[in-house]
Amino acid sequence: MSTGDAVRRTAAVEQAIASADALFSMEGIPEGAVVPEPEGEAATEAAVERLGSRFARLDGQVRHALRRTRDHAGNLSSDRLQGLSEIVQNAEDLGATDVRILLWECELLVAHNGSPVRLPDVLALAMPWLTSKAEQAESTGRFGIGLMTLQSLSPHLEVHCGHYRFRVGDPDIAVARPFPLPDWFAGDTWTVLRVPLEPGVLGADEVDAWLAEWGDSALLFLGSVGSVTHLDEQGRVRRRLALDRETGEPFEAVVGGQSADVETGGAHAGDGCRWLICRTTVPSPSGITRSHKAVGSTTAIAVALPLGPDDAGRIYAGLPVADTALSLCINAQFDPIASRQALDDTPWNRALIELVGDLWKAAALWQFRRGPARAWRTVPLPDDMRDSRDPVAALERLLLDRARAGVSHGLVLDVPDYGPLGLDDLAVEDETLVGVVTEEEISRVAERTAVLPKVARDEDGRWREVLADWENHDSAVPVTVGLDDALRLLDDETRSPQANIRLAAVGLASNTYSSLLSSRWLVDSSGGRHRVPRPAEPAVFTDAPRGLGASLGFSREIHPAFLADTDEARSVRTWLRKREALLTDADAVAVIRRLAAIGAAGSSGPNILRLTDDQLIELRDGFARVPDHERETLGREVGHAIRLQGHRYDRVGKREDIDVAPARAYLPARLDSSEREESFAFAAGRTAGLVWLRPRYAEVLQRGGAGMGARKFLRLLGAETAPRLRRHPGARERFAQSPKGLPAEVISGPRGRTDALRVLEATFTLDDYESPDLCAVASGIAAEQDPQLRRRRAAALFHVLGRAWSRFSDHDEVDAVYDYYAWQNRGRTAAFWLWQLRDTPWLDAGNGALSAPARLRMRTNGTVAVYGADDERFLHPEIQQLVGRRSDVLRALGISAEARTEDLVECLQRLRGREEEGGARDVPAALILYQALAERAFGRGERASGEMSLGSVHRAFGEGSGLVLTDSGWRRPSQCLRGAPLFGPLRAFAPTFPGSEEFWQRLAVRLPTVDDATAVIKELAQQDRKQGRDEPDGTTQSIVLETLKMLAALGRTHPGALTAKRLGRLPLWTSQGWRSKRPVYAVEDPVVAEALGRERAVWCPGAELEQFRPLIGALRVSELAAEHVTVYSPGPAPAGPDATALVRSAVTHLREDLQRNAASVAQSLDCSWDQLADLTVCIAPYLACCLDLPDTGETVHVPVDAGIDWAFGTLYVRDTAALTRTSGVGRSIAARFPGSRREVALAWGAACDQAEKGRTAVRLSLADDQVRRDREAAEAERERRLRELGSEVDQRRTATEAQASTAAGTQRTAVILSPVPSAPPPVTGPSVPPAPSAPPRRLVDPGRLRLVDPSGIITPLKPSASGAPTARSSGYSPGTSGLPQPRAGSAIPQQHTPPRPYTGTEQEKVALDVVRKALATDDNWLRDLRAQRGLGADAVDALSRFYELKAYKDAEPDTVLLTPAEFQRAAESDDFFLVIVSGLEAGTGPVSVRIIPQPLQQLTCRPSSSVTVTGIRGTHSRVYQLEEDR
Repeated sequence: MSTGDAVRRTAAVEQAIASADALFSMEGIPEGAVVPEPEGEAATEAAVERLGSRFARLDGQVRHALRRTRDHAGNLSSDRLQGLSEIVQNAEDLGATDVRILLWECELLVAHNGSPVRLPDVLALAMPWLTSKAEQAESTGRFGIGLMTLQSLSPHLEVHCGHYRFRVGDPDIAVARPFPLPDWFAGDTWTVLRVPLEPGVLGADEVDAWLAEWGDSALLFLGSVGSVTHLDEQGRVRRRLALDRETGEPFEAVVGGQSADVETGGAHAGDGCRWLICRTTVPSPSGITRSHKAVGSTTAIAVALPLGPDDAGRIYAGLPVADTALSLCINAQFDPIASRQALDDTPWNRALIELVGDLWKAAALWQFRRGPARAWRTVPLPDDMRDSRDPVAALERLLLDRARAGVSHGLVLDVPDYGPLGLDDLAVEDETLVGVVTEEEISRVAERTAVLPKVARDEDGRWREVLADWENHDSAVPVTVGLDDALRLLDDETRSPQANIRLAAVGLASNTYSSLLSSRWLVDSSGGRHRVPRPAEPAVFTDAPRGLGASLGFSREIHPAFLADTDEARSVRTWLRKREALLTDADAVAVIRRLAAIGAAGSSGPNILRLTDDQLIELRDGFARVPDHERETLGREVGHAIRLQGHRYDRVGKREDIDVAPARAYLPARLDSSEREESFAFAAGRTAGLVWLRPRYAEVLQRGGAGMGARKFLRLLGAETAPRLRRHPGARERFAQSPKGLPAEVISGPRGRTDALRVLEATFTLDDYESPDLCAVASGIAAEQDPQLRRRRAAALFHVLGRAWSRFSDHDEVDAVYDYYAWQNRGRTAAFWLWQLRDTPWLDAGNGALSAPARLRMRTNGTVAVYGADDERFLHPEIQQLVGRRSDVLRALGISAEARTEDLVECLQRLRGREEEGGARDVPAALILYQALAERAFGRGERASGEMSLGSVHRAFGEGSGLVLTDSGWRRPSQCLRGAPLFGPLRAFAPTFPGSEEFWQRLAVRLPTVDDATAVIKELAQQDRKQGRDEPDGTTQSIVLETLKMLAALGRTHPGALTAKRLGRLPLWTSQGWRSKRPVYAVEDPVVAEALGRERAVWCPGAELEQFRPLIGALRVSELAAEHVTVYSPGPAPAGPDATALVRSAVTHLREDLQRNAASVAQSLDCSWDQLADLTVCIAPYLACCLDLPDTGETVHVPVDAGIDWAFGTLYVRDTAALTRTSGVGRSIAARFPGSRREVALAWGAACDQAEKGRTAVRLSLADDQVRRDREAAEAERERRLRELGSEVDQRRTATEAQASTAAGTQRTAVILSPVPSAPPPVTGPSVPPAPSAPPRRLVDPGRLRLVDPSGIITPLKPSASGAPTARSSGYSPGTSGLPQPRAGSAIPQQHTPPRPYTGTEQEKVALDVVRKALATDDNWLRDLRAQRGLGADAVDALSRFYELKAYKDAEPDTVLLTPAEFQRAAESDDFFLVIVSGLEAGTGPVSVRIIPQPLQQLTCRPSSSVTVTGIRGTHSRVYQLEEDR
């Protein structure tokens, strides 16, 4: 280098250093070349080094703040690759056209061909928040922090451009070393940014994904950058963003209140997306400044409307800043926030939003003229709006308002043949009418010029959504032709049947029926148009003119178009069939249904059908095809729609021929099934007003084949053979939503009804019926002058009512009510029609005079006995003879066959009066009267109207000395008892007879009580003491025995009623006489009782002690049980071989006898028969027994004749005579048969007799014995298993304790205590007690439980459980199980969020831990398999035994559920335990573990979807009790 060059170089370096110093000393970086640029490589490096040294000389805190700011720039954006966007932005500001990205080894390279780097750029890159673009209004940079976001990838950034090679990072800025760069990546003048990366920090796929998400549309509003390309290390393109652009036709628009020229252009992406871009430049909002950015005189805005499949909307500030739900892209010089991921809420941005709204409106209207179908996608809808207050949401709401108020009114469409038209001039059809009505019909119905062209509608139908929104906001919209409007076209006679069918099908699909029913659109085969026939109209369409409809003359053949094989025609046909307006295949049932509808509507005039005989026969045959469940209902309604020949009689009895509806007519006697003189026609005679069918129909309906008979068919049509009932028309609505009421006072109403309602204090009856025809017939009978004929007609009416009584009885009684704010019930009374029949004098009395039924009674032995044979109110004998079997009708009419209640009471009063006057006591008569009263009041049927009430009877029985005849005389109900006379003459008992219990209970005669019983026994004891009797007489013993039995029965049903306080000092008859003091002893063995009774008071209840066992505790009687009695011999007691042989033989005979004749007694034996048969007899002349008295502790020795030492199997007797005595050995043997001791003792004598005769007993092997042996064997096996289980547990627990003690001797273990909660801080001021709150529910802690008895207890099998049937199924056999085997390891279920303080899974886990503690195992020995589905068990131990756990938070239940898999596992596996763990919630009770072997052999099973097993507490099981160690 020459000296000149060196000087020049030194000068350049000095100048560069000076520029760096000057730049560093400035406040901000003003626009333009503020300092000279370095010349040459050395000068550039010197300037960079100088900047680095200036940074290094900054004060520590300043330098620290700058570095912290730079370091945290990587966290500024949630997008890790936000730095790439910033590079593209800088490239755009520098005029670059191409940006390239390359992941090269462990570095990220980005290059662009924009303007070169300048010295201010170096300083701006090194110093956060310093920008060189603040004064450039058109550039997008404003913060000076953008490229620093690359800190998220690396703490260093290098820039290489020309002579500039510098590194930003640590240190702040330094000269970077050159690095090799592929020739194909960047040109010499390009700017290259190099980001060193740690391995794995960034991959090429992540860059591709980021570019794909950014998309080609990110470049929409860039002015220079045309492509962003990601290359691989060989220079191949991995991903490229680029747009092809074209220039469009400009237009003018009003933006911000001023006219503006709008440039248009198209942009096309490689994936087919297209946009219409509209740009303009408008004056900047006046008076508004930007934050950290200069404001130019004008500002550029642009919108891009998508024309292709890309609907993604974005807001741009050159590059994308934020997303929007709208289908459009908007660009303006918006101020973003520092992360460039949202718009800042500034006045500048709000002003730009208004300008953008104007431009978007103009662009939308422009697009609607050029391509309207694609323009709908850009129009906002309410669902696109976000519930936010940020600027983007404000922009979206602004565009929605502009669309409604501006676009709708300004939109003009080019309509073929009509030219440009606004929306107000157009019409559109409802969506359901597409393809159904023509455009001409739409415009005609809407009265508009034209229809919205199809080319102006998008395929997705958004245009309908937009128009619907505009219509709801008073915007300009086309008139919509709805379905209701279009259905008016059905009356257009120029439309074809096919067009009408299509339109009608749409109406049916929308459930719009009114126009279909009112329009004339149905076409018959001749072309005539008709409305749809109404249900009550005699018209119907058919596919062919045949069948019942044609025969009756009201069917029309439908047009073939309606029978076409199209969806629309099928839909119309289906609807017409449902309305039964269209019949196919000559459907007679549909015709009958239409006739029924006519009848139900009550039609008259032209709709009534007068049938000929042939039509009637065809109608009958049609009913044969009606379903059974419809036939009766349809028949009666058809009976109202047709007319047949009939007749009636006028007031003078003259016959008149008329047409009648069968449903209102009656059958003549010829068509009635009953005898003529029992028919309604005979009873009615010539009564005026009733209409009758002609008898000739009996012959008419015999023709036409095997159809229904005449009577059956006419009855089906509603013709009756008994009077009709109907709701009384005088009933009126008194209260809303309540049944109608008939007043008590009705004009010409029955007097008896009014009086009965007055007695009940009722003013109305509800749901009441009348029968004008029945009333007319009764009046006609009364008017009959011939007495014989009158009585026969009356009898006929009885028979008519009796045959139809099942119908009449549904309405013979009604509710009587009082009207006060609502219906107040006052009881029941007869119906109006029945009162009319009761009060009408139409029956002959015995003297031949006419009488109302309510005044008459039947002649019976009872009524004659009460009223006498000449009573004039007896029913005429001729009528009684004819109608005697019609008891229901007689009773309903008040004609009684029995004496009335008041009469019976009067008879009792007369009996009492005669006896009080000195007459004899007539007990049989009284019993007859009591029984009649009981039957009258509580027996057959209900009390007749007008009878005495129960209260009245009770008052009568309580008057005077009373009407209850007892052995002690006449008594009032309160003075006597009911039931068997237990207390003899000591108390008065009401007489007993069938039904007496309920009768006396209703009259308040009470049952004997405990107090009654104790009082009677005390009276008897006192009486015997006064008379000095040594032994009670038979009467006293009987009363005591019955009384004690009553108390014992009460003790079994109500044990709480018997207490020692009430009975503890009750006098008892003992071996020492009557005793009130205690002790008194109860001894089961009569031999011991007799011996002890000589020295002590032994209770003598009068029968076997077993009957009175419920009384022993309450009476404070001391029972001597077997453990209190010991048999012994003070002297030698040699064995007696002959006596032993006799006893053993007698035992076999006893067994045979009981097995044959008393199997239940044989089964009550509480030991084995072998134990009885093995007894050895010893003769002990001085035999005695030692009695340990339980209350005093004394020992008493008494001689006895016989006794058994069961421990040694020895039977002691004083002499051989005692062997065969019932009171000797018989009683001792019988002691082993609880509940059957007396029978066995008596049977023992017979067995000894057979043995003495030398007979050999037959050893029977009965099924019950085999069952018992099997049960005993099963119990023994379960006992063995439970003991083995206990031994295993004891061994494991012993081994565990030994290991623990060994470990304790060699090493101390630190115990870590749970932290104790600190005491709360003291409370100042007055003490306020805390509000009570329920303690939190929690499970017990297994670690804090202690076994009460480590060995547990074995519970014996209770008798109720022993009889439980086995549940083992024959279908289960080893090796055929469908259950899975347990998997290796544990299968612990996952817990889920609980709705309570602990989950079921947690409860089961605690239960399993408690079981492990009880069995002294761990989780390896007893594995948790609860999560293995279908296994049928929750755990399995090391010996492959299965355990099914049932966990309960509180007390142990007696019933549990087994799933099918659990039941199958229990049935198949012999090594299966059912484990019941209870008390698992803290504070609910003791924790218990019950382990049940062979559960299905012990428990009662009730299968359903699961299996319920019952009897848990009574099983043979091992139980462990645990308690919390406090």
